[in-house]
Amino acid sequence: MQTYEVLVVLPGTLTAEEVQTKQNEITKLCTEHGAEHVHVNDMGKHRLAYEIQKARFGWFTHIVLQLEKTHVKEVQMVLQRSSGLLRFAIRSVAPETKREFSFFTGLFSETGDKRTAAPGTTTTFTQKVEAAPAPVNMEELDKKLEDIIKGETVNEKL
Repeated sequence: MQTYEVLVVLPGTLTAEEVQTKQNEITKLCTEHGAEHVHVNDMGKHRLAYEIQKARFGWFTHIVLQLEKTHVKEVQMVLQRSSGLLRFAIRSVAPETKREFSFFTGLFSETGDKRTAAPGTTTTFTQKVEAAPAPVNMEELDKKLEDIIKGETVNEKL
């Protein structure tokens, strides 16, 4: 069995209860077609980059499951026939890469520094933060601008 992750986008017009029901239906469909160890991660409601079927917002759901390669096409066909989905994507997680994080769950991180993976694992990413520029003294700035206008400024970098 291979590990796969599925990203499902549901219409933003659904209520939270309807989203939960739809997630349960998708999980049931996957398990009926041979999926095991299904883990569902509700990623919440977010604005879409572009309209999909006249929807500007969508509920994102990330699902991690184990599935035989022969059953992937079946699950894909079932999801394509499923009504009420805006988009979905199925992606395999290669075991030789030993990745501990998920591509899809990192898309909408609240803090920007943690991404959750398969159940029970978390990987922390560090972000390079540039130092904030020094505060500008308005009086010095006005004086420098006046000098430039009068032509009395000498370029200190030369």
